[in-house]
Amino acid sequence: MTPPGSNACAGFDAAEQALLGELADRYLVARGGFTAFLEWAGQYAERGLAFLPPEWREALHARARAALAWAWQRATTGMDRPPTGRAAPARLYRLLAAGSGAVTGAAGLPGVLADLPTSTLLVLRSLAAIARARGLNIRAADVQTACLEAFTFGGPTDEDDDADLAFWSARAAVPVLADMLPQVAARLSARLALMLPARAVPLVAVAASAGVNWQFAGFFQEVGDILLALLPLERLHGRTRVRACFEAMVRERRGLFPGR
Repeated sequence: MTPPGSNACAGFDAAEQALLGELADRYLVARGGFTAFLEWAGQYAERGLAFLPPEWREALHARARAALAWAWQRATTGMDRPPTGRAAPARLYRLLAAGSGAVTGAAGLPGVLADLPTSTLLVLRSLAAIARARGLNIRAADVQTACLEAFTFGGPTDEDDDADLAFWSARAAVPVLADMLPQVAARLSARLALMLPARAVPLVAVAASAGVNWQFAGFFQEVGDILLALLPLERLHGRTRVRACFEAMVRERRGLFPGR
């Protein structure tokens, strides 16, 4: 039987290939759930981004990278202690991000503007906690790059390159969608309109905002942990070789399990 990713993975020993295969499986599971969520949400974020010229999208990414590099320094304040290997409280940070969305969800656009910096900092801090739990120095340049890559691009392959923009777009769209619900209900039927009083709209916005934050925070945390797990191999073999092997394994596993 031909080893997984045999051409791209030449030079990696059996243990390293097993690790890369395990991480590829984790990535496919995370990516599958993330894609399902975007499809459920109507893919409004990705559809909107598709209309932007490539140079505009690159400019948005450049601005996002600069803003996140600044946010990383604030998010990791007080985390200069040496790595301890303690388990990272990823679920706590995910709950805090969801809570931030819930608190600001009913406030419309002002709530979005208040929540985005808070939820972004919480996700970045959770990624730093994951790195520290792996025994990595969060001040090391390649560790910082891996954590920011998880948020800025969304993963080690090209298919998640707009994950960060999708997060901000999705979060910003929640109050707009919530405001549209009474009009939609009225158009469907008078009975449905009565079932959806105006006071329910803030509750919908709260739930949707919390849900967006919960889903994206979990995705970024999982992908960040995968990127950090790849880091020791990248230090040993080089980033280009490791990523080529990883992507080859992702392609092969996706071919074996098309639904993933």
